[in-house]
Amino acid sequence: MKTHLGILLGLAYIAGFLSVQVHLLRFGILEISALQAYYILVGFWFLLCIAPALATILALEYALSPSDSRRVRVLVVLTGGTIAAAAIAGGSRFAAHQMILNFNAYPYPSWYAVANLANMNFSLVLVWVLSFAYSRFTGSKRTARKIGAAAGAIALSSAIIFFGRTIYPALDHGVGGGAPQFVEIMEDNGHRRIAMQIHAGENYLYLLELTALPAKFESRLAITQFTTDSGGPVFRALADNQILKLRNSRIDIVRIFGLSQRGTIGSYLGK
Repeated sequence: MKTHLGILLGLAYIAGFLSVQVHLLRFGILEISALQAYYILVGFWFLLCIAPALATILALEYALSPSDSRRVRVLVVLTGGTIAAAAIAGGSRFAAHQMILNFNAYPYPSWYAVANLANMNFSLVLVWVLSFAYSRFTGSKRTARKIGAAAGAIALSSAIIFFGRTIYPALDHGVGGGAPQFVEIMEDNGHRRIAMQIHAGENYLYLLELTALPAKFESRLAITQFTTDSGGPVFRALADNQILKLRNSRIDIVRIFGLSQRGTIGSYLGK
């Protein structure tokens, strides 16, 4: 049990670390802090995202393996997979309240997250199916496992990249995600900045400076449109992608528009 828990934590840590780095590299940020428990939380989000594929593969493994108790094991795995899938689906309903998903500064069309989630799970299951088919047609299980392991590693690496680029940026900061936070910063010299906080490092804040706080939030019902107002300051900042690196020691006051950014910004702007 302890061994399995250690492996799970290790996988979560590695997946979380790589996902965060993939996200930051999109903005040209390279700041590696290897020892952070935060990566484990991000990694668990990744594992939750691929839980349907893992549950499907385990269910197929148990169903096709010769065992007297396989029906019981299949039932257990399917139940676990159903719970995981329900957790993902149920979590999406909090998007409107910005408790889990936060698209206020998402740099892609909103359907990217759903499409990549489906692609990640489909790719992992497809690798298993092809590996199983190869072993059945050739009769060489050892070779099939080697090929499946190599292909699985590639598929898993691709899934981490997809997660870091398109799903992690849509997860709210309050639940361990990478969605930017709108902030108002007062420097020690009295200079005021309005920005999106991309990353808080040990010595620096990495920001995308805004000309103003966004006064308009789109409903994001049209899947053909970007999630941010194309005429607003957020879209222009994302398009320019000019990161401001501000030393922490220069910052006097930071106002963070947190959990419900629509509400706090609206109140701040007098709306």
